[in-house]
Amino acid sequence: MLEKAWWVMAVFGSIFANIIIMIYFQLNKLATMEELLSDVKLVHLNDCRCISDARRMWDDGIIGRQMRMNMVTVLLTFPNLMYLRGDISKDANLRVPPHLRAWILWLHINLNTVFVCMIGRYAFITAQ
Repeated sequence: MLEKAWWVMAVFGSIFANIIIMIYFQLNKLATMEELLSDVKLVHLNDCRCISDARRMWDDGIIGRQMRMNMVTVLLTFPNLMYLRGDISKDANLRVPPHLRAWILWLHINLNTVFVCMIGRYAFITAQ
């Protein structure tokens, strides 16, 4: 029983730390990331229209910031797909410095790792 309590505390501690870091990123570094990606005009089109569409649709609240952060993550994770769709220019993702790219990828990798561990733990508990 004590083992389950430590597992729950570890999972919630990791999720809480991830949320705190995500809030810090959204309040301090998201604007810098958006400036690097969305203010360049190419061929009379906004270079990253998915970010400007998310800003216009979701405004600047908690959900809006999360949606814009997700758009930036998609742009950095799948640049070729976004280029083929016409959402970004060929080298738009290269304008983001490596330390900002590492912040976003670390946040999502950590969150997905916690999610997979929770599923694994659930499968282990139900198999017993």
